[in-house]
Amino acid sequence: MFYNFVLSYDHPYILAGAGTVGLEIIDQVRDIDAIIVPTGGAGLLAGIANAVKPLFPEIKIIVSILSLYLFVQQEFL
Repeated sequence: MFYNFVLSYDHPYILAGAGTVGLEIIDQVRDIDAIIVPTGGAGLLAGIANAVKPLFPEIKIIVSILSLYLFVQQEFL
């Protein structure tokens, strides 16, 4: 059986939607130093960083890599 791995993060609307997550975090958490973002394809990371860093350059964006994605990437890409 053949599977196509479809990346779901390379459209501007997807990145903009992911960016709202970062803005919600900023809105709900006071005195924030960093945001830890789980990443597979990095769409969520790109969206959050793109929304947060221009407004709050002092906030650190920390990446958490999912090991399952690395397996999928090796198998299907």
